[in-house]
Amino acid sequence: MSEPALKPGIDADDSQRYLSVFWRAISEGLMSFDQMIEKASREERFMATVYAMNTLLIHKGVYTQKEFEVLFLEWMRKEDRKKTTRPDARAQAGLAAAR
Repeated sequence: MSEPALKPGIDADDSQRYLSVFWRAISEGLMSFDQMIEKASREERFMATVYAMNTLLIHKGVYTQKEFEVLFLEWMRKEDRKKTTRPDARAQAGLAAAR
Protein backbone atom coordinates (compact mmCIF):
# COMPACT_ATOMS: atom_id res chain seq x y z
CA MET A 1 0.00 0.00 0.00
CA SER A 2 1.49 3.33 -0.96
CA GLU A 3 1.75 6.29 1.41
CA PRO A 4 -0.93 8.96 1.09
CA ALA A 5 0.16 12.03 -0.83
CA LEU A 6 1.40 14.87 1.35
CA LYS A 7 -0.22 17.33 -1.01
CA PRO A 8 -1.34 16.95 -4.62
CA GLY A 9 1.55 15.70 -6.72
CA ILE A 10 4.10 15.41 -3.89
CA ASP A 11 4.80 12.15 -2.08
CA ALA A 12 7.18 11.44 0.83
CA ASP A 13 10.15 10.80 -1.48
CA ASP A 14 9.54 14.05 -3.35
CA SER A 15 9.36 15.88 -0.04
CA GLN A 16 12.72 14.43 1.06
CA ARG A 17 14.30 15.50 -2.24
CA TYR A 18 12.75 18.97 -1.88
CA LEU A 19 14.16 19.38 1.62
CA SER A 20 17.53 18.06 0.43
CA VAL A 21 17.71 20.69 -2.33
CA PHE A 22 16.93 23.49 0.12
CA TRP A 23 19.40 22.13 2.66
CA ARG A 24 22.15 22.24 0.05
CA ALA A 25 21.13 25.78 -0.90
CA ILE A 26 21.39 26.85 2.75
CA SER A 27 24.64 25.01 3.47
CA GLU A 28 26.29 26.38 0.32
CA GLY A 29 25.22 29.92 1.22
CA LEU A 30 22.83 30.26 -1.71
CA MET A 31 19.82 30.71 0.58
CA SER A 32 19.48 31.75 4.21
CA PHE A 33 17.49 29.87 6.81
CA ASP A 34 14.95 32.72 6.86
CA GLN A 35 14.57 32.55 3.07
CA MET A 36 14.01 28.81 3.31
CA ILE A 37 11.31 29.29 5.95
CA GLU A 38 9.54 31.83 3.73
CA LYS A 39 9.58 29.52 0.70
CA ALA A 40 8.48 26.36 2.50
CA SER A 41 4.81 25.58 3.03
CA ARG A 42 3.42 25.12 6.54
CA GLU A 43 3.44 21.34 6.04
CA GLU A 44 7.03 21.37 4.77
CA ARG A 45 8.16 23.47 7.75
CA PHE A 46 6.45 21.03 10.10
CA MET A 47 8.02 17.99 8.40
CA ALA A 48 11.45 19.61 8.44
CA THR A 49 11.10 20.46 12.14
CA VAL A 50 10.09 16.92 13.08
CA TYR A 51 12.91 15.50 10.96
CA ALA A 52 15.50 17.84 12.51
CA MET A 53 14.34 17.23 16.07
CA ASN A 54 14.28 13.46 15.71
CA THR A 55 17.65 13.41 13.98
CA LEU A 56 19.23 15.51 16.73
CA LEU A 57 17.70 13.39 19.49
CA ILE A 58 18.92 10.17 17.86
CA HIS A 59 22.42 11.54 17.16
CA LYS A 60 22.74 12.86 20.70
CA GLY A 61 21.75 9.46 22.06
CA VAL A 62 18.51 10.61 23.72
CA TYR A 63 16.81 7.66 22.01
CA THR A 64 17.65 5.13 19.32
CA GLN A 65 16.17 4.75 15.87
CA LYS A 66 14.54 1.50 17.06
CA GLU A 67 12.95 3.24 20.07
CA PHE A 68 11.60 5.93 17.73
CA GLU A 69 10.14 3.31 15.40
CA VAL A 70 8.44 1.45 18.29
CA LEU A 71 6.86 4.67 19.60
CA PHE A 72 5.87 5.75 16.10
CA LEU A 73 4.10 2.43 15.48
CA GLU A 74 2.47 2.63 18.92
CA TRP A 75 1.03 6.06 18.09
CA MET A 76 -0.15 4.93 14.65
CA ARG A 77 -1.94 1.92 16.16
CA LYS A 78 -3.64 4.11 18.76
CA GLU A 79 -4.83 6.48 16.02
CA ASP A 80 -6.04 3.57 13.93
CA ARG A 81 -8.02 2.20 16.89
CA LYS A 82 -9.59 5.63 17.43
CA LYS A 83 -10.75 5.65 13.82
CA THR A 84 -12.35 2.22 14.08
CA THR A 85 -14.01 2.75 17.48
CA ARG A 86 -15.17 6.35 16.98
CA PRO A 87 -18.32 6.70 14.88
CA ASP A 88 -17.88 8.78 11.76
CA ALA A 89 -18.77 12.41 12.51
CA ARG A 90 -20.66 12.70 9.23
CA ALA A 91 -22.77 9.66 10.06
CA GLN A 92 -23.58 11.15 13.45
CA ALA A 93 -24.55 14.45 11.85
CA GLY A 94 -26.80 12.61 9.41
CA LEU A 95 -28.51 10.74 12.23
CA ALA A 96 -29.01 13.96 14.20
CA ALA A 97 -30.53 15.68 11.17
CA ALA A 98 -32.89 12.75 10.57
CA ARG A 99 -34.32 13.00 14.10
